[in-house]
Amino acid sequence: MSETKDMQVLTVQKVRFYDDELMAAVVEKDGKQEIYVAVKPICEKFGLSWPRQFRKIKGHSVFSEGIALMATPSEGGQQTALCLNLDYLPAYLMTIHPTKVCSELRDKLVIYQKEAARVLRDYFVGPGYAINPARVDLARLEAETERLKIERIKAQAELERIQAEREKNMRLLAFVEKYPLPADFQKAVISRLAGLEVQPAAKYYATEQLAGQFTFEFGTRITGKRISMLATEHGIRIDDKAGERENEFSFMSVTPAVNRKTGRAIEGKVVEQVLYKEAAVPVLRSLVRQWLGAQPAKPKKSRKQAPASQSRGLDIS
Repeated sequence: MSETKDMQVLTVQKVRFYDDELMAAVVEKDGKQEIYVAVKPICEKFGLSWPRQFRKIKGHSVFSEGIALMATPSEGGQQTALCLNLDYLPAYLMTIHPTKVCSELRDKLVIYQKEAARVLRDYFVGPGYAINPARVDLARLEAETERLKIERIKAQAELERIQAEREKNMRLLAFVEKYPLPADFQKAVISRLAGLEVQPAAKYYATEQLAGQFTFEFGTRITGKRISMLATEHGIRIDDKAGERENEFSFMSVTPAVNRKTGRAIEGKVVEQVLYKEAAVPVLRSLVRQWLGAQPAKPKKSRKQAPASQSRGLDIS
């Protein structure tokens, strides 16, 4: 079996043959140019077992002298294919008996046996039965044109991705400039837009989130309203009525309003919500604990005992 180590592949081209395409390659070997044809696609067109055909070609005393392994393009990328010298193709096709293929493909097999080698030779060969350099150059040009088309599609997709990311960043920057946000969040946004490493953002907690957490910790129901009252009383919650937007423990979060049905942002509408910083959590936990300790103990409800006559089921009539 010849390997591509001692030959140079000049071009690999798909050649139209009636309604099919044949994969052929022009190679230079020992100073001469020859044509090789990929055999597996031909076998698959006629429903032949490729492992069996591979063994037949490789084990044949004549065909084995005209085979080579070379890379050919496919839908899954470059793949190594067994190719047969064009001079041996008619003889190989004649070994396929029409009874070995289904009746619908027998006429097609005869066409392959008669014309396939001629069509391939006419495609690559010029006057004097020498490889036509113009054909080879044309095949190279077509292959390069196809490669450039693929590169252009990739570049266009990358450009669209960059433009979409830029528009997203511009909207985010405009939002930050329009609505006041915590300084650490603004820093993270600016760092992201500048392509710098972004530090993990601090955690923020909504009122109802803290209410659920404290209810679980203390084993008694703590409402969000109670947390807001305690936070306002001790200066933890911002005084939004006085125009305060942020303090050491909380800030006013502003986010775009979202349509619940469509999931899209509502243009021109925002949602304001007070969020508590991590520093506020232990302070609020302590205030809730003190408030619970100051509450009077609830008297236990005594269970009314039924009269002895009823409990024993006696008949006193």
